[in-house]
Amino acid sequence: MVIISSSYHRPYSQELELLRILNRRSTLTEKQRNRLKQLEIGLAGEVFVDNKLKPYSEILTVIPDIIMQINHTHIQIDTLILSPTSIYLFEIKNYFGNYEITEDGYWLSPKHNYILNPLIQLERTQSLVRQLLAEAHVSVELLQGYVLFPDPSFTLYGAKQTMPIIFSSQLDSFFKQISSKLHNQFSQQKVIERIDYYRLVSSPFTKLPDINTMMIRPGVLCFFCFSPMTKSSQRTFKCTDCQKIESAQNALKRTYDEYTRIYQDHSTSLQSFHQYTDKQFSYSTIHRFLRNC
Repeated sequence: MVIISSSYHRPYSQELELLRILNRRSTLTEKQRNRLKQLEIGLAGEVFVDNKLKPYSEILTVIPDIIMQINHTHIQIDTLILSPTSIYLFEIKNYFGNYEITEDGYWLSPKHNYILNPLIQLERTQSLVRQLLAEAHVSVELLQGYVLFPDPSFTLYGAKQTMPIIFSSQLDSFFKQISSKLHNQFSQQKVIERIDYYRLVSSPFTKLPDINTMMIRPGVLCFFCFSPMTKSSQRTFKCTDCQKIESAQNALKRTYDEYTRIYQDHSTSLQSFHQYTDKQFSYSTIHRFLRNC
């Protein structure tokens, strides 16, 4: 069970990692570029909320990125907080610009396109979490769900005060308020145990992009600016652009990590990885490295 602490960093999704690699080593399709942008924006919002919560990590139990299957239904929770007195479920939407809720309850983007109502998604998730709480013999009345909009430029016209929505300007005061009560009113351990019971190791929502391996650019790329690196000595590589220097061992490991993500359905062959590095490592060096992996 991952719990946010002062040193916590939210991991990247498998899809985001792969799209980042492909963006550095090939030319993305328009659909892939849009998806990469969407994932980057979503992650930035989640990280922003994580950082807001870190000062309260000794009081609040903050569980990020929960994926569960309950009653044959998959749900994803961006952040779940167990405070001494309540349980908070957060759906984080890092929207920016002017959105609108029409009189009929439809949500419109800044370009006046209809989008899914996040409050419906929130209620669906809450209904399944209530079942989990009942199984843990914890009162379902303790559960509160909110949609968080962390971007300060976000405006939602037509929103009502009764809606379970928290805007960027309200985050600090809200987190301070829920961390002010210190007397425990329920067993957090029982809730954590039920989450572990339903939790999935891998996400069923992940759809990896199609990869044209013929379009992958080989070589060792800089860890900082992603420009090509070349061997500057027997033990170091140097970036051809920003001039950053990295040990050959680290460069080899990073390049291998990328390779295994791109070719995850294939076993690693000495020759193919040698080609992927643009022959900047000898066969003997790669062989020793793979033997120790």
